[in-house]
Parts: sequence; structure tokens; C-alpha cells
Amino acid sequence: MIELEVFNDCVCQANKNPVDMCAGILTMQEKGKSVKLTPKNGEEAIALVLDGCIIKNNRPSCDGLFLLKAPHKKWMIPVELKGTHFYDAFQQLATTIKELPEFEKLFNIFKANEPTKVAIHAFVVSNAMINIREKEKLEKPHGIRVKNILHSIATKPIPDIRKFL
Repeated sequence: MIELEVFNDCVCQANKNPVDMCAGILTMQEKGKSVKLTPKNGEEAIALVLDGCIIKNNRPSCDGLFLLKAPHKKWMIPVELKGTHFYDAFQQLATTIKELPEFEKLFNIFKANEPTKVAIHAFVVSNAMINIREKEKLEKPHGIRVKNILHSIATKPIPDIRKFL
């Protein structure tokens, strides 16, 4: 079981529990954009709400974080649900990963007591899309890599991050 000490209050338990962004145990949604994580057999996962739950002040941060644990690997998956303001999305992901002490603490708790490598893969979920060149132009100034930009609209199935890891 993934145990997060003081951060357990921000783990999604059900629809709108503990906060509105939770659309289920492993699904997050905001303003018509949704994303989920479906673990494979032998894996366990949780969804955490960062913005407004773990990060309670006005510091820029991404919306949520999935933690995925497999027998020999772990992933921290920061997620930003965004309309069309991609620059802001990349900035929020970069700030979360590189500057927020809460993210560092989560990383240390998640990594603790196991020699398993922890991979960090950031995602943007948007109702718009950009091409690979535009994505690379946004990654460079922010000093991060975004694994993928997932397209989410109400009339399509919710994108599953697990397919992209």
C-alpha cells in the first residue's frame, strides 16, 4: 500500500472526495478535462490533488499527481489539466517538480525504504493540441520534459496515462 503520511488527506477516495477535482479513486477532472490511471496487474496507484489541497497557498503548481508502484519501478506523474494556455501549464509543472518542497517531500516518502528507481513523467491534459516542435519550444525554457499532451473532451473517452508510460 502506498502510504503518504501527512499527505493522505489529499488522496482521491471517490467522486468529489476529498475535493471536487477527484472524479473517482484514480480519475481527476477540472473544467471539462479529465484524466485517469489504470494500473496493470501487480501494480498499485493513487491520485493526489496538489493545487488547493497539498499546495494551499497561491504558489503556481500543477493540478494533481499520480503515484504508480510496480514490483521493480515507481512513477511520479504530475498532471496539469489546462485549456489552451500551454505556457502556463509547462510553467506550473516545472515549478512543482523543481521548486516545491511538498513535491520533494512526496518524492522522499514515496522512495523511502525501497531501492526502486522513481521515474518522473509529467503530462498536460488539454482540450487543444500542439505539435512536437511547439512542445519542445515550451520544454526548453522551463527545463522539463513533458511525456505527452493528452487530448480530453467530454465527448471522447477519458485518456488513460498508463498507456503512455
